[in-house]
Amino acid sequence: MYALVAVGMALIFGTLRLVTFAHGEVFMLGAFIAYTTVSVWNGPILLGILLAVAAAGASGVLMEFVGFRQLRNAPHHSSLLVTIGFSIVFINLAQLIWGAETRSFPRDLAPVHVDFMGFTFSSMQIIVYILTISILVVLQFTMNHTKLGR
Repeated sequence: MYALVAVGMALIFGTLRLVTFAHGEVFMLGAFIAYTTVSVWNGPILLGILLAVAAAGASGVLMEFVGFRQLRNAPHHSSLLVTIGFSIVFINLAQLIWGAETRSFPRDLAPVHVDFMGFTFSSMQIIVYILTISILVVLQFTMNHTKLGR
């Protein structure tokens, strides 16, 4: 999962030359949406993942239209300040909606464990690894072999 966060930050900086301090908060909002879907509404994990991706994407679009679009030709430090502002807003919004207490996904989502070469992996960890590798492969292909990535 950390690899996806790092790739996202590198992708944003590499394409837009923008350091965003709100990147982690976008992931946080997605995680809270997934948590709410699965733990509060008792929805399926796949729906939680899809809603988390949609929420993260929507927050990115919001940041683009509200903050960055007006700053295309502004000095670099202006966009840095905007990302700090978005970070503060997203953190406070999450605390307002979900509170400041630590939350965790139910452990019975993935009760199966797999032993491999002396290591034990939960099925949830395996799902995260597979999704992460799949997303990285698709992103690598998109960036190197499509018109969108060039």
